[in-house]
Amino acid sequence: MSAAVTSSSFHQAGEEVSLLGLRFAAHNFQQVLQYLAKCAQVRSKTFCVTANLDIVRLAWEQPAYFAALQQAHYCFADGMPLVWLSHLAGTPLPERVAGCDIVEAVFALSHQ
Repeated sequence: MSAAVTSSSFHQAGEEVSLLGLRFAAHNFQQVLQYLAKCAQVRSKTFCVTANLDIVRLAWEQPAYFAALQQAHYCFADGMPLVWLSHLAGTPLPERVAGCDIVEAVFALSHQ
């Protein structure tokens, strides 16, 4: 990643939640969008995953897929069951960050 956009500039200690063996970034939609916009501005690559409960289930069934998800720079909870589980676990995620909403917002930003 570029020096302008680093893991530490977006992902601080305590801003991740471990659920079902995966690390989920504890950021809201606007924070994620700002991070992706900054990456785009400086042409920095990032590997982000929006995982819902079915994606996590598939990852548990397929070890290679699980390993790929673990290597993502950021994993965002794209499903309310994961958000609810985080609250039950005592480490609440702020909100659902839907992949379809991210794609739509990034497309909109690209036209500005």
